[in-house]
Amino acid sequence: VAHLGKIQRLMPEDAKIDGTYPVLEAGGRVCFSHDPLSDKSDSQFVEDGTRSLIGGLLDTINKSECNENEDSGTGEDDNQEIAKAQRNGIPYRVHKRIATSPIGEPLRRLGSIQELIIVVADAMRAHCAILEHCRILHRDISNNNVMFYRTEDGMVKGLLIDFDHAIDHDHASREYHQQRSGTLPYMSVNNLENNENERTALDDWEALDNRRFAKYRWH
Repeated sequence: VAHLGKIQRLMPEDAKIDGTYPVLEAGGRVCFSHDPLSDKSDSQFVEDGTRSLIGGLLDTINKSECNENEDSGTGEDDNQEIAKAQRNGIPYRVHKRIATSPIGEPLRRLGSIQELIIVVADAMRAHCAILEHCRILHRDISNNNVMFYRTEDGMVKGLLIDFDHAIDHDHASREYHQQRSGTLPYMSVNNLENNENERTALDDWEALDNRRFAKYRWH
């Protein structure tokens, strides 16, 4: 979300790249409150998959942490369970859901190899512009993260999505720049070897040198 917000703020108006990257339209958090009827602003936000992993312990965690300034009513056994969960690394995170535009379609719905070339070119043009203006490196180029849509005149336009693995060059440490990332069939040599070389835009471009981008057949 932070990356999309920065992109939205810093990207210049340019007809060549407008519509080739996602624009954040709306978003929110999934909340499991200790009290389902409570409208308190200090309710804890927890990843929605957590309940299925730890069951009733989630209620214990919420009861303990949401009322840290009050008598939470948790007993010694409950506190031991919370400590055990923290030692075992049970996830306790914010789960966010966002809506972006434009709405894209998968590459398999393209009509020809010529349209595929246009779409991939648009997506990588967006990739370069985002790196130049926002200093954000995508790091996960694959056929699932390049989509397309059709304009009113029926022409296709490429769309680069999914910035979950992206890094911000203004804030990331060198160790983060060396981190392995991406989708396995599209990984660069650096990522496949998991070496200590700094990851750059060239690692993303290597994903295009992959036959999976040309696996579709049109008649």
